[in-house]
Amino acid sequence: MRQDTSSYPLSSVLDEALERARKLGPRPSGVPREGYLDRAERIVRMAASWVDEGGAVVDPWRGDEATYETGRFVGALGGLVGAGRCLDLVELLERTIRRLLDFFRREAMGEDVGTALEFHSKELAWAIWNAGKGLSEELVSDVRSVCSSWDAYRLYRNSLAYRRPSELHNVNTFALAGEAMFRALGLRKDDGFVEKHVPVHLGRFDELGMYRDPGCPVVYDWVSRLNLHTLLRAGYHGPGSEELKKVLRRGAMTQLLLHNSQGLAWFGGRSNQFLFNEMELAPICELVAAELEDPFLAGAFRRAARISLRALDRWLDMDPPRHIKNSFHPAVEWGCDSYGPYAVYLLLAASLMTFAYHWGTDGPEYPIPSEVLDYTLELGPDFHKLFASFGDMNLQWDLKADPHYDATGLGRVLWSDAPPELVLSAPCPSEPKFSLPSWTRPRALSLSCAWYEGRDWTRLAESCPEGWEVQRKPRGLRVVYRLRGREVHEEVEVEGNLLRITWRVPGASKIRAEVPVIATDGETSSEVSISPGGVVVRYRGWTYAVGADGVEVHLLPGSAANRNALYRLVALEAEGDAVACTLEVRRG
Repeated sequence: MRQDTSSYPLSSVLDEALERARKLGPRPSGVPREGYLDRAERIVRMAASWVDEGGAVVDPWRGDEATYETGRFVGALGGLVGAGRCLDLVELLERTIRRLLDFFRREAMGEDVGTALEFHSKELAWAIWNAGKGLSEELVSDVRSVCSSWDAYRLYRNSLAYRRPSELHNVNTFALAGEAMFRALGLRKDDGFVEKHVPVHLGRFDELGMYRDPGCPVVYDWVSRLNLHTLLRAGYHGPGSEELKKVLRRGAMTQLLLHNSQGLAWFGGRSNQFLFNEMELAPICELVAAELEDPFLAGAFRRAARISLRALDRWLDMDPPRHIKNSFHPAVEWGCDSYGPYAVYLLLAASLMTFAYHWGTDGPEYPIPSEVLDYTLELGPDFHKLFASFGDMNLQWDLKADPHYDATGLGRVLWSDAPPELVLSAPCPSEPKFSLPSWTRPRALSLSCAWYEGRDWTRLAESCPEGWEVQRKPRGLRVVYRLRGREVHEEVEVEGNLLRITWRVPGASKIRAEVPVIATDGETSSEVSISPGGVVVRYRGWTYAVGADGVEVHLLPGSAANRNALYRLVALEAEGDAVACTLEVRRG
């Protein structure tokens, strides 16, 4: 047993993957560490034109400083300046820092500035941490004066001064990261704020080291763990620090097992499918890679980080660059949460790129587990997600979806380097809380089934199962959903590049497979051919074919949408209680 994984519940899977990686040898991504800076600099130089005379970063599509644009610009530019980039923009960095200092000064004096300073705290501290030596003496003096003026317990509204421990979650971790960096820089006194709040967060982790934010959105597992990694990186050694190190290492191991060969972050809950998602994962991977002694495990983490960076190029290379994984114009805000406008989340991605650069190290890269090993991983009842890796195929289920963000069933099917939205990269929710055009009619959509009861169809995608059971098989698995006195059996088999799925609902008189068909991603529309034997979709140089025998094939009326694209729904209908279909993706 390797010493780096011995305390981890899934150590046997990791060890087998690492042994295979050792035999296969290095697998470089082709993405150098400087690649983080290259991409971040492109974003920041574009955003430099959004800064007004008062130092506010104005979103180019909304036309105002909506939320935290300025803070994210400060963090990104500060990280770049600290790496020797964008030195011609130091004056702009100082102007935007002054804007943030004004927020802190006014809040410390009792004025409500209308933003949660927790988010600004981490970015301001990161900028000073990296670029402080290049700033004017006058500004540095102002930073010292303002930082010494506030009482952390009063300044941060997401703290124990205002909330019960049960009400604290990811927002407070931003303050802990910022305060720890300020303290390490000698800008803040040791007032016990960090020490008092760390124990609260230790109770949020599950046995796999994942952070349970309210509702357990996967993004805020990554966000919270990264902030707490930042806390430790800044030198925190107080109460709970040793336990925190252990649980964060455990969470990093789980993260590595969930990483797919495309480098794309997994779906689930709010704030999902933005480009910053992968850049929450990358700094954790780079940091852990730098700390590990095992060269194969370190190399796997390093490769995971770099392929996540590479995965973003498709959307960053668009004109204008996108901040969310679709091709609709940013002004439309297709798929965006209300708090996730363009400048905020594009600049957050840039800021996080600088974290990954500064924490990263050069060294060999080795295959990640999903590239060399077939396995399934079920997250517990809190996250209710299921993952399966079969070579070039990566699958993800939501077993009990939140209808505001996802749908129950198989919600992701990734094939090698095919466009992730070709089949599905995430489900379509029935009651979306993110922005979609008014002409779309929300409908829950996953790769799942429906069965006829009475006078209507009951759809798995819309259901909220009371429980489930996952049975693992060689090159496949079976999921049994339990809901309202019914059981839904879903069996998945992988044969080479073919995915075969069989659904059975005991007692049903009629059943149908429900298959998503992409219509458009905002830039490219698909070509769809429907025949008695199934459906063929051609999109962006790829073909997605669904086949079935003894079924009636229908294109159902209406459409469905997720953050990535607009979809139609094809039904493969059969008499009796079982239906099966095959899925295959190929180039051309």
